[in-house]
Amino acid sequence: MSRPARRLLSGVIAAAVLTCVGLAAAPEAASADTGFSATLKWQKTTPGTVWYGGPIPATLSDGVPSVVIADTSGYVSALHLSDGTSFSHFPASTGVGVYSTPAVLGSGSTARIFLGAGVSLKPSAGGFVAVNANGTVAWRTSPRSLLRNPSHPVGVMASLAVGRLQTSADVIGGAMGQMQIEVRASTGQTNYGFPWLEADTNFSSPAIADISGTGHNVIVEGGDSTAGIGLHEVYTNGGHIRILRPNGWAGHPDANEGLICQANTNQVVQSAPAVGGFLSRGAIGIVTGTGSFFHGASDTNKIIAIDTACHRVWTATLDGLSWPSPALADLNGNGQLDVVTMSENGTVYALNGPNGHVLWSKHLNAGGSTGNVTTFTSPEGFQYVLAPTNSGGVYVLDGRNGNVVGQLNPGGNTNVRGSATVTADPSGAIGITFVSHKQVFHYTVDGTSGVSSVQTPGAWPMFHHDPQLTGFTGFPVRPIIQTKPVKPCAEPGPVANPNCLF
Repeated sequence: MSRPARRLLSGVIAAAVLTCVGLAAAPEAASADTGFSATLKWQKTTPGTVWYGGPIPATLSDGVPSVVIADTSGYVSALHLSDGTSFSHFPASTGVGVYSTPAVLGSGSTARIFLGAGVSLKPSAGGFVAVNANGTVAWRTSPRSLLRNPSHPVGVMASLAVGRLQTSADVIGGAMGQMQIEVRASTGQTNYGFPWLEADTNFSSPAIADISGTGHNVIVEGGDSTAGIGLHEVYTNGGHIRILRPNGWAGHPDANEGLICQANTNQVVQSAPAVGGFLSRGAIGIVTGTGSFFHGASDTNKIIAIDTACHRVWTATLDGLSWPSPALADLNGNGQLDVVTMSENGTVYALNGPNGHVLWSKHLNAGGSTGNVTTFTSPEGFQYVLAPTNSGGVYVLDGRNGNVVGQLNPGGNTNVRGSATVTADPSGAIGITFVSHKQVFHYTVDGTSGVSSVQTPGAWPMFHHDPQLTGFTGFPVRPIIQTKPVKPCAEPGPVANPNCLF
C-alpha cells in the first residue's frame, strides 16, 4: 500500500490573490462589458519562498486586519491589509518548511493559525502546527506513517481544515505517512477514532461539511490508492473520494473503518474537494479534480462530481491535468452554483453544476497554471473569476461569459502558483492579495466601498472557500433537496454509537 511520497500538487494547498495592471495587457478587455480595474496598494517580501500556499485573512492579537502567509523556510508572516506592515510578533517560525495554506480560527487574542508542515523530500519531518495570535507556537503533533511503525514519514503537505467534528473546534488533514489524525484545535490532542488508516499518502486538503442538513459535519477528502490489502480491505491502483464520520473508526474493530461511503477512481485524487448545493434542485454534491500518478488512467484530466451517497453524477474532461482545486460559485447571479476550475494547461472552465456541461472555457496563454481559481461578487451580482497563471500573473474574467476584463501582472511575467485571496479591507474596499515567489502584492478594486464581507452567497473568495478552509459553501443558494434520507445522530462524543452514520 505504501510508496514514496509524491510531489505535492498546487491545487491541494494553494491560495493567492488578485492584482491589476490595467486592461491594455488583456486584448479581450477592450470589448468587455464590465469596468473592472484595480490599484496596487503595497508590495512586501516574505522571509522564504511561497511555493503553493497563499494568503488567508486574519485579525490577530494586535487587532489589525491582516493576511497570514506561510513559506518553505517555515515562517508565518502576518501583513496588515492597510499598508503591508508586519505585525511585530511575526514572522513566527514553525521549524519545518510549509507548502500549505494556513487555516485561521477566531479573531483577536484568541485567534489561532493551523498549518500542515512538511515536504516530500524530507517526509519524516513535520506534522500539524498551531500558532497563537501573538506568534508563539501553541502545539505541534505528528501523525504516524503506519500502524505500530512510528519511524515512517509524518510530514503533512496538505492544508488543514478546522471545524466542529467531535468538539466545538477540531483540525483534520491528510498525511504523507498514511495514518490520518484529527485533533482538538485547543490542545492538539488526538480525537477518539483516530489515527485513521488512509492506506496511502494523502495530499488532498479535506473539507468539513454538513451534507445532511442535520447540523452534524462530516469529513470529505480525496486520497491516493495503491493495489494491496490492508486491515482486510482490498485496495486498487487509483484514488478515493471519501466521506468519513467525524469520529473515524470509533465503534469498529479496524482503523480503516468508519466510512459513510467512498467513490473509487483509477487516478489519484490530489485536488481539494469542494462541497455545496450545486447538483440538480440544489442538492448537496462533492466535486474534485484528480492527479497524474498512474499513467494512462481514464480519470486523468477529469473533474468528478458525486452525490452524498458517493454515486458519480457526472464527469467532465479538461484539456490538461485537473489537480487544481475547483470552486463553487454562482457565476451568473441566477441562484445556481456552478463549478469553475482550471487545467494545468491554463484553461479556465465554467461547468454547469447539475450536469457538468461546459458553460464556457477560456484558454489563458500564460504558461499554464498550478493554482486554483477564486471568485468575488460584482456590484451587479455576478461573479468575477480570478485565475492565477505561471507567467501572466492573475487574470480577471467575467463569470457570465469568460471574457477577460483585467490582468494583474505586476512587472510582467509574474508566476502565481497559488490562489488569489479576496478580502474586505479596513478602508471598505475589496482587496486582492497574491504571492509570487517571495513577493506579496495587494490590490484594491477601484470603485468599491462600504464592503464589510466578501463571504457573500455564491462567492468563493479564497482557497477552500473560507479562513477555516472548510471547502463548504454552507447553506446552498437554493434549498437542499437530499439525494437520500440521512439518519440523524446524537452529538459525537467519547463513546461512539456504531449504528450512527456520523
